[in-house]
Amino acid sequence: MDALPAGGIFDAQPTAEARYALTNALGVYDLADRYRDSGVTTLFSEPFHMAMSPDGTKFAAVTGYQVTVYDFATGDVLFSMPTVQSALADAVFADDDTLIFAGEKGVTCARISENKVLWTGDEATGLSVSADGTKVATVDRDDTKARVYDVSSGKVLSTIDFEGRKQKVAGNDTLEDPDDDVFVLNHDGSLLAVSFEDGALILFDTKDPDGNIILYDSNENTYNHFEAGFTGKYFSYVAYDRVNNAGSEYGTIDVEALEAVAGYTSNNQMHLKADESGTYLAEGGLLNQVDFDSETTKELANVQNASIRAFDKAGDYTLVSTDDGRRELYHRTALQDSVTLDSPADFVLLSDSYALTADKNSPSARLEAFRSRKDDEILSYDPSITHDEARISKDGSTAMLFDIDGFTILGMKDGGVINETKLPDPDNIYDQQYRKTDEESYLEVFWYDGTVRQYSAADGEMIKETQEDAKSKDLEESFDVDGYHIVSRLHEAPEVQDSNGNHVTDLESDGALTYVTPFQDMIVTEYLSEDGKRYGYLLNGSFEKLAYLPDLCDITDDGFVFDEDGSLRFQKYLDLEDLKALGNAEMAK
Repeated sequence: MDALPAGGIFDAQPTAEARYALTNALGVYDLADRYRDSGVTTLFSEPFHMAMSPDGTKFAAVTGYQVTVYDFATGDVLFSMPTVQSALADAVFADDDTLIFAGEKGVTCARISENKVLWTGDEATGLSVSADGTKVATVDRDDTKARVYDVSSGKVLSTIDFEGRKQKVAGNDTLEDPDDDVFVLNHDGSLLAVSFEDGALILFDTKDPDGNIILYDSNENTYNHFEAGFTGKYFSYVAYDRVNNAGSEYGTIDVEALEAVAGYTSNNQMHLKADESGTYLAEGGLLNQVDFDSETTKELANVQNASIRAFDKAGDYTLVSTDDGRRELYHRTALQDSVTLDSPADFVLLSDSYALTADKNSPSARLEAFRSRKDDEILSYDPSITHDEARISKDGSTAMLFDIDGFTILGMKDGGVINETKLPDPDNIYDQQYRKTDEESYLEVFWYDGTVRQYSAADGEMIKETQEDAKSKDLEESFDVDGYHIVSRLHEAPEVQDSNGNHVTDLESDGALTYVTPFQDMIVTEYLSEDGKRYGYLLNGSFEKLAYLPDLCDITDDGFVFDEDGSLRFQKYLDLEDLKALGNAEMAK
C-alpha cells in the first residue's frame, strides 16, 4: 500500500510492480481453499512441548517452566501457570476448556476459561489423556510407577507398577527431553502403553496386572527410540536404534484378538502417529495412512529429496515438516504449497481451521488460518473426472472438462453430465482450442495428420470435420492480440513482436505458453507448468504483470474462472481502487 500513490493529480501513476504485489498480498485471485499465513506468535521461550485443543481453536506451549494457552485466531494468551522445572513437563487437553499439565506442585487440572485449578495430584512430568477425555495417566521423571486419574474428580483410579523399570531420562532433564519414550493411553484408558530405557515396550492393563501385554522384554533388542499410539482396538508402534542408526521396526497388534496384523523392518527411521482419527506411518519422504480393517494404505504425502520430520492431518489436508527445513501442505495427495522455514519444525499441529509449525530452538510459532473460497463456487463437479482444461460456454449453460483423451460436458445449473466423449487417436492430437462465438461454443481438436474436428459445447456432437495440411512437430506456436504477434518456441521465452516483426519484449518463460487473450484494455497469458499446473498472468498494455492467476481455467467479460479440484469458482476483476479498498480494510483489522 505504501508503494501506491495517494491519488492526487500531481502523483505519479502507480507502477505495475506495486499493483502486482498488492494483488498477491491480498490473494484475491487465489480461489483455492488453503491455510494462509496469519502471523507469528512470540512464545515466552523455546518450547519443550506443544498441543492443540480438540476443536483446534487453541494451542498450549510448555516453555521455560510454564504452560501457556493461546488463542489461534488472535494469538492472545488465554491461560498461563508455572510447571515443574523439567524439560519433560507435559501438557494435554482433556477437552476444549480443560488443560492438564505437569504443574510445579503436581499434576494439575485447570479450566482455561476461568483460569482456575480444578484439582492437583502427585508430582509428574509425563502425561497422556484417553481419547474420550475421561482419564489421564501420569509418570514422574524416572519413577517406577504410573498413576491413572479420573479427569472430572482428580481421584486416583489405579497405580501401575513398572517392576523397577524406568523411562529414558536425560542426565539433566531441566534442559533436555530425549523424546524417545512412549507413554500413551488407549481410547477409554483401559490400556497404557509404556516404553523403557532398557528396550522394553509393554501394554499395561490399568485394572488387571494379569492382562499386561509384553511386546518387547528388557534387553532383548537395541531399540532406544519408540513412537506409538492406539486407533480403536489396534496398537501400532515404531522402534528405532537411534544410537547406532541400525534401522527400525514397525508393528501393529489387535489388542482384542492379541494377534499381529501388520509389521516390517526398514533400514530407515520411521515415524508414527496413531489416534482415533487413524494410523499414519512415515518412512523417508513418504507418508501413508494405514487401514487395518480393509488392509489398505493411502498415500498422504510424498516429499521429494528429503525425509519427513513431523506431520499432522486434518480432513483432506496433511501438513509435514522435513529434515531440510521445508513445510509442505498436501490436499488429498497433491502438494498444495511448500515453504522453506528458518529451521526444521519439530512441532506440526493441524486442524480444520488452523495450522502451526514451531521448533525447539526458537521462541516463536508460525500460525496459519484456513480460508475457504467455497462461496465463490459456480459449479461443483466430480473430482474424479480427469481433465487438463475447463471452459464455460458463451451462454453460460454448460462447462466442458477436456484433455487429449476426451471431454465431459456438464450442465451449469445442476452439474449433471450431458455428454462424455472419448477422442480417437489421442496420442496424435496436436492441439485443442475451445472457441466462443456469439452463435455457439465448441471444442476444436487438431491432429498431426491435418484432421480438424469441432465438437459442440452444448451436447458434444461433432459439428464438422475438415482436412488441413499435416502439422509440424517443431512445437512452435504463435498468437496475435491487439496488433502484436507473440511467438512461443520450445525452451525459449515467448517473444512479443510488433506489426512489423520487431522485438518488443519477452514474456514469462517458466512454463509453456498456451493462450493469449485480450481482456478489457489488458491481456491475459495462460501457461502450463512442467508438473501440469495451469496458471495465468494479467498484463497491462506494456506487457507488465498486474496479477498472478493460479489455477486459471477461463475468462469472462468481467472476471476469471478457476478450476479448484472438483469446483469451478469465479472472481470478478478488481481494478486498482477495488484493491486499495481491500488493502485498507485488511490493515484496519
